[in-house]
Amino acid sequence: MFIIIGKGRRWVQMQIDDYFGKIKVKFIDLHNKRGRYQFIQIFVRKVRTVKIRRKKEDIRAGQKRLEDFGWKIMKKKRVSASSLFKLPYRTKILVVQPGEFMAGKLTWAEIEALRNFKSSNGYLKDLFLLNDFRFWNILELTHKQEEIFGRFYIGDIVKLEIGRCKLGQVKFNQWVHELESNYNLLSAFELENERVPDARNYGRLVTAIGSVNLRGFHGLLVKQFERYGLVDYQVGVWDGRFFMSNCGERKQEKIIRSSDPECGICVKGKYKGPGYIESPIMDWKYSLTVYYDVIEANRNDKLAFRQTYRGYMAAGNPPFTYFLTDGGAGASYKNLEMVASHGSIPILRWKKSSKPNVIKTGKGIYFCTDFVPAHVVPYMGKIYSLRTSVERMFSPYKVVYQRTRMPNRGKENALIFISFNAITQGLTALMAYKTGRIDLIKSATAFRDIYVNSDAVLFPNIFS
Repeated sequence: MFIIIGKGRRWVQMQIDDYFGKIKVKFIDLHNKRGRYQFIQIFVRKVRTVKIRRKKEDIRAGQKRLEDFGWKIMKKKRVSASSLFKLPYRTKILVVQPGEFMAGKLTWAEIEALRNFKSSNGYLKDLFLLNDFRFWNILELTHKQEEIFGRFYIGDIVKLEIGRCKLGQVKFNQWVHELESNYNLLSAFELENERVPDARNYGRLVTAIGSVNLRGFHGLLVKQFERYGLVDYQVGVWDGRFFMSNCGERKQEKIIRSSDPECGICVKGKYKGPGYIESPIMDWKYSLTVYYDVIEANRNDKLAFRQTYRGYMAAGNPPFTYFLTDGGAGASYKNLEMVASHGSIPILRWKKSSKPNVIKTGKGIYFCTDFVPAHVVPYMGKIYSLRTSVERMFSPYKVVYQRTRMPNRGKENALIFISFNAITQGLTALMAYKTGRIDLIKSATAFRDIYVNSDAVLFPNIFS
C-alpha cells in the first residue's frame, strides 16, 4: 500500500498483496525531490501537474519610455464616485453583563431565566425597576396640577397609564376595576401611594399630567437611546397612523360634524370617522420613535409631515443622513427643499411626472432626484425599501396595545394618548437592552406578564 501525499491532497494506492493480508505501508511525499523520484521509479510515469498559462501582454505602439512598459503597475487606478458609496448598515450592540443593571434589582433566578431561556420575556414589574423615573420626583407642578392630584403622586399615575397601554386596556373604568381586584397587578407598579383613583377621577388625573411633561420624559429616553446605540440617525422615516376620538358624529346640512371640535373627519379609504393622525419620526435601526406630534385627521399628509419635521428640527434634534416618506407626504417640492435645507438627503416617493429629474426604479416607484447626490441616485430604490420594516411598528399599536380609539377627546388628550405609545415602546427597548435580550427590543409582548407573589396567594389577609 502506497500513501501518496501531494499538494493539498492525499490518496492511497492499493497493491495485490494488500488483499491477502500482507500489508506493507510506504509513504511517498511529492513535496520533495526524492519523493517525486520514487514515484517515477515505482509507477513509471511523471507526477501530473497543472500548468498555469499566463496571458501575454500586447505591446502598445505608443510605448516608447520604460515607464510605459509597466503601465499596468505604475498607472494609478481610477476610483469612480459610485464605488465610494455605501448603503446604510446596522451596527451590532454589545450585550451588557448581568451585574451592570440587574444586580440588586432582580432575583438571580429571573436573571438566569432571561439569559438562558428565549421563551422568558420578563415581567411587568421589571419595566419599573430597571428604568429611571426620577424625572417625576423633581418635576415642579403648577398650582392647578397640585389641586387636581391632591394626595396622589404624578409618577404613580404615569406608571399606571404605561401599564394600561402595555396590557391593552381600552377603557378607564375597566382598568380601575382590574387594579382594585388584582393585587399582583397593583404591586407590579411599586407605587408610592398605594391608593387607586376611582374611575370618575382617573381620566382627569391622566389629563393633568400634561403633554409637555410627557414630551420631556420621552426626550430623556431618546438620550438613553443615543447613549446605548439604539439609534444612529442614518435613516429617518415618517408615516402617519389614524386613531379615533371618543366622540360621536352627526350629519347636519350634508356636513359631518362631531362632538370633538378639535378633531378632523377622516375620509381616506377604510379609515373613516372623527379622530387624529399620530405623526411620528422614527429611526430605522430598531424602529424607535425619536419625535412625535398629533395632527387633525382631515389634514393632508404633506402638511402633516411638514409640521412634524419642522417641530423635530426646532427641538434641536440631529438631522438624519437619509429621510424617507411615502407618496402621500413626499410628493411635494416644498417638502423636498425643507428636508434638504437641514442637511438630509430626501428620498421621498414621487408621483409620475414629465419632469426631467424624475426617475423610475425597477419596482415602478418614482423619485425626484433634485437635492440627491449623483452617486446616491442608482441606490434610491434600495434605500427606500428600508421603510417597510420600520412601518411595521404600527401593527403592535393596533393588535397588542389596542390603541385605535382614545378613551377621551380633545387635542391635548390626543397628544397625551400618543405620548404613552412612544414612552411604552421606549421603555420596552431600554429594558430589553439592560437585560441583555436584544431580540426583545422590538417586541410589544415582552415585559407584560404579571409576577405572582406566592406568599400573597397563601396568606391573602397579611398582604391585602
